[in-house]
Amino acid sequence: MACLLQFVLFAIFVVSALIPPPCYVHGIISCIETERIALLSIKAGIVQSNNQSLFFSSWTGQDCCKWKGVGCNNESWHVIKLDLQRYLSHISDHSHLPPSKLNSSLIQLHHLKYLDLSMNNFNDSPIPDFIGSLTNLEYLNLSFTGFSGIIPHTFGNLSRLRYLDLSSHIELYFPQENKFQWLWLSGTGMSSNDLHWLSGMSSLSHLDLSGVDLSNVHGWFHDINTLPSLLVLKLTHSKLLVGGIHDTALLHYLNFTSLRVLDLSQNYHLNITLPQWLFHLTSLVHLDLNGCALYGKLPVTISNLSSLRILSLFDNNFDGVIPESLVYFGLSNNKIGKLPKNIGRLQKLEMFDLSGNQLQGLMPASWRSKKPEILDFDGANNNFWGKLPETIGNLVHFQFLELSQNAISGKLPESFGNLSQ
Repeated sequence: MACLLQFVLFAIFVVSALIPPPCYVHGIISCIETERIALLSIKAGIVQSNNQSLFFSSWTGQDCCKWKGVGCNNESWHVIKLDLQRYLSHISDHSHLPPSKLNSSLIQLHHLKYLDLSMNNFNDSPIPDFIGSLTNLEYLNLSFTGFSGIIPHTFGNLSRLRYLDLSSHIELYFPQENKFQWLWLSGTGMSSNDLHWLSGMSSLSHLDLSGVDLSNVHGWFHDINTLPSLLVLKLTHSKLLVGGIHDTALLHYLNFTSLRVLDLSQNYHLNITLPQWLFHLTSLVHLDLNGCALYGKLPVTISNLSSLRILSLFDNNFDGVIPESLVYFGLSNNKIGKLPKNIGRLQKLEMFDLSGNQLQGLMPASWRSKKPEILDFDGANNNFWGKLPETIGNLVHFQFLELSQNAISGKLPESFGNLSQ
């Protein structure tokens, strides 16, 4: 019995020696001391602008769980969240971010579930391999960070990830200028020779690799098809190759059928017709394929996408029917020649861009009689001709109407006064 007691006491001593002690502030447990020191080392590597200095002003004292951007587990007090996202207040700020360095002390935060380093500037330095050792991560955002080089295969260790954003091509809203603006990083940027490291991320629901150079990834589509939980996929401006995208076998083993957002825009070398598996993604709400050199007719099966609200196809070569569930439809700079036959049934449509096509005639009569809730119509740079009809005044919900660079003539109708919005 005495030997057993000695063994138990020895075991308790060994375990207590291995567990790092928390800090004590007036008798209240705060964060783990080794993790507090690691956080201060990480802070030292982040070169601070005025905004960032204000952010780090709370990083004083022993209780790091109260520091801005830091979150701790309520029972173990281990750091589980680190949000160091840098916020830009002006469009010009992005070109003046001071360079930073990511300190390897980050690996001391073994329990980290959430890491956001977006909008910092790591000055074309390689993505550190040690990020792949943070195997408890569920959220990782390295967007617009200035990391460059090949994405490490150690990212394949992050099997618990639900959200991954490595984009360097983003759209931001700047309230002081009251405008949206696309931003992309100059420099080398990130790239990948394959996407096999994605295969272990079975819980991944959000993947954004916009601006990552995937021009050497020949099987990118099959790699992404290993992600059954995917809801959001963004690969804007990623230099995509066709990469098996037209494999007919995909109809039988398509995994990401719950996808809600698909953005493959600005991949100018795809040069294909729409693949048939696309029309099996019946949960899609947002589909952006602008600037992909796509061609052909929009097939009737596009009406299978009954949840679709936003469809952007500008800068392609399409014509055909339009899904009647749409709220936003962008089809500028195609060659559709005439208005789609079902245009009068688009009763949910709010924003409609048909500019830069070769459309003939005037506003469709079916619109004038059914009064859809359309708010924004851009029909500029077409072949509309003749007088505007009096019935255009029935479209009382219009907030934006663009018909410039057409052949419209004659007197403006009195009913224009009805367009009070």
